[in-house]
Amino acid sequence: MTSLIVAASTVDPDQLKTWITWADRTIASDGGYDHCRLIGFEPDMVVGDQDSIQADIVAQQTYPREKDFTDLEAALQIAAKVSHEIVVLGATGGRQDHFLNAVMQLFQYDIPIRLIDTQNEIWVEKKPFSFERMDFRYFSLIPLDPVEISLSGAKYNLTKQMIAPYQSLTISNEPRGRVEVDFSDGRIIVVLSRDA
Repeated sequence: MTSLIVAASTVDPDQLKTWITWADRTIASDGGYDHCRLIGFEPDMVVGDQDSIQADIVAQQTYPREKDFTDLEAALQIAAKVSHEIVVLGATGGRQDHFLNAVMQLFQYDIPIRLIDTQNEIWVEKKPFSFERMDFRYFSLIPLDPVEISLSGAKYNLTKQMIAPYQSLTISNEPRGRVEVDFSDGRIIVVLSRDA
């Protein structure tokens, strides 16, 4: 099953419509319900503490406002139980503490989860991977652990280059076709970007 989670930050209505058709199930994370309502769509589930919903609705899975987790974290836990792939819209704008936490949430799961907005697509990798996405002008690889990276199919290729988490060597590269990324044990945040 594929799941779409719509969070409370900025969401492009046309992009939302596209991803709704992709998903088998749509979960609105609190204020994400308002984005769904604006395009006349009723999500399969509404999850949250209702502190950012403008519409008059009672969430199907409610939590107290003072809690030890975010509404997005709750929605991810629900979706991950039955999904083989998850896309999250509305998690990349607004409060940066929530955005950074959303990125870190990706490391908890062994299924593909992508944070998507009109300019970026973000996911994590824990083993070698490849992609071919010429619809994005740039890509960045942000290691959370020291990793030895080999990279081909890009403007700036690498061969067995050690990259520390604080280095910016793998920021703002450009794909030239199928990009192959081989790396040693570790975790990498992948960001595909296009200019505004």
